[in-house]
Amino acid sequence: MLAIFYLCLLFSCHQNRFKINNKIEVKAVERGLNDPQGRLDLSILGDKSQIEDPNYRSLTMIALDMNNQISISRVTSLKYESDFVKELSLKDKFNSNCFHYAARLNRKIFFDSIIPRDRLSYLENKVDCTDLEKHEESNLKKYFNDVDEVVVKELTAINDEGYSPLSLLIDGGSSFVSQLLSWYPDLGRKRLNIDGDNIMLYVVKRGRRGIFDEIISLFSGVSHFDKLPIDMLNFVNDRGVTPLIQASMDKKEGAHYCEGLLTKGAEVDYKDNFNAMLVAAFKQNKEVVEVFLFLGNGLEREKKILSLLKKIGVTSLFIFVKALGLSGDLVALSTIGVKPGFTQLGSSFANNILRSLKAGEEEEKMITTSLRYITEVEMKCHWLDRVDFPKMKDQFYSDIITALQKRESLLRKRIEKFESGIKKTDKLSDTKNIVGSLNDAADIVQRQLASEMRSLNKNLEIKNSKEVIGKRFINFAKKMELIESSLDKLRHQLNILDEKLDLNSRMNGIIGEMNKVLEPLLSTRE
Repeated sequence: MLAIFYLCLLFSCHQNRFKINNKIEVKAVERGLNDPQGRLDLSILGDKSQIEDPNYRSLTMIALDMNNQISISRVTSLKYESDFVKELSLKDKFNSNCFHYAARLNRKIFFDSIIPRDRLSYLENKVDCTDLEKHEESNLKKYFNDVDEVVVKELTAINDEGYSPLSLLIDGGSSFVSQLLSWYPDLGRKRLNIDGDNIMLYVVKRGRRGIFDEIISLFSGVSHFDKLPIDMLNFVNDRGVTPLIQASMDKKEGAHYCEGLLTKGAEVDYKDNFNAMLVAAFKQNKEVVEVFLFLGNGLEREKKILSLLKKIGVTSLFIFVKALGLSGDLVALSTIGVKPGFTQLGSSFANNILRSLKAGEEEEKMITTSLRYITEVEMKCHWLDRVDFPKMKDQFYSDIITALQKRESLLRKRIEKFESGIKKTDKLSDTKNIVGSLNDAADIVQRQLASEMRSLNKNLEIKNSKEVIGKRFINFAKKMELIESSLDKLRHQLNILDEKLDLNSRMNGIIGEMNKVLEPLLSTRE
């Protein structure tokens, strides 16, 4: 009797396609997905409760975990089924959806199949559509009406590990991120990880320059610029960090990120938090500070503030707190958009701050140190070759010339110091020719800068001449960089020579002392 019972039970399982407690085993689901001609039980589509799985995966998640073309194609072919949209919102044991699975595998084909925007665009723009294509277009439009809102929500759904599908795509360096943003601009406003970062902030944080450039390029196209939310550039995460602040911490690519953000409309002084430029200054991230000085936003401030700033040679104002070590209620004033050559800033402006705040010794030190970091920034202008000169205002050109003149002046001082070092050793061959060549090169740059200053006011109103002047600026900066590079190499050789001379001097001294010690011994032996 027991044998008959087991046979009946086995027959019952076979009839129910390997169901246990009215649930389908994962292996049975996998077999159905692996067979191109096999039959899938559509009752489990959008209803994971019918699948016996300890991780609570849905049909689509199982297909993605199998990670083969057949299983993924089979499940994406079901997108026109009425319950498919429910499938996209299902979560597993760890609160991940099917987009999390696809993003981890970097399965672009899954996203292309689930979000066939390019295909719909092609059909909409095609002049002569066949009846089959017209039917497909109609199906796609209906599909997107149902799925669009779900896609945006699920792409930014944060799982128990603190990640969203969008953040995982960024981690993997997927170029599909910018494509998704162009299709769904509202993604730019969404938080996509446990820190509350948005797309732009997280791309900068993860150092994904390729994705960053693709997103920035979307702002250059008129069609996308009208749709993309500009506030995504000024987004503030849960820790008070903006994309600009995050970029200002990056010594390797920070200048590139800041330049891209600023030229597309990011605001330096967004929200009542710490100053992005000041963060760069504390990090001594000189090239980033330089970009801020020239490309910082020119938004109007209250007239009283502007009037006060002009008196001390500052063009704009910013507030920083918290992250720089000051108490939360102690707000310190600092600067952005400062013109190059502001030698009095470190003293006069700092004194004004200290008087108004009645700061303690440690706070005084922090304020004056931060301002000194900014004033000591040496203008290299490495980013000049990426500037769209015809679009820049006249003041920009004047500031560039001032910066280049300051750099030329510093170069002169370095040459003089080098010349002084040579004279002290008096051992380097042909010293006059070396110093003379350096001075001649600096003279040429100085004369060209002076000439450019004279012609600047005459030519700035012509856009073509702005382009020409911009190219000259780039050439000046490169010439000075060559001179500085040569000077650094010569200084290195001079240091080597100094070390050798010092060693010879020390050796002679030691030998002299040894002789003094040996002298009485030698006289005794005699």
